[in-house]
Amino acid sequence: MGAAIGDRGVEFPAYGLDRDASGTLLRASVAAMRRLWADDFPTLNTPYGTLQNAGMLPRPAGGRVSPC
Repeated sequence: MGAAIGDRGVEFPAYGLDRDASGTLLRASVAAMRRLWADDFPTLNTPYGTLQNAGMLPRPAGGRVSPC
């Protein structure tokens, strides 16, 4: 799996997002993924939206992905 802050500037306004906040968005996304991997069907409230009883499969072996 790969994750990045995004290099296509046209995508941010298409989603109503400020490109200057791309680092914040990436950190929030990684935190959400870690929560989804760690808990069974959590509800997540973030500045970018709410996920109710969400799940993400498959989960990483060991329950966590370490940064490279």
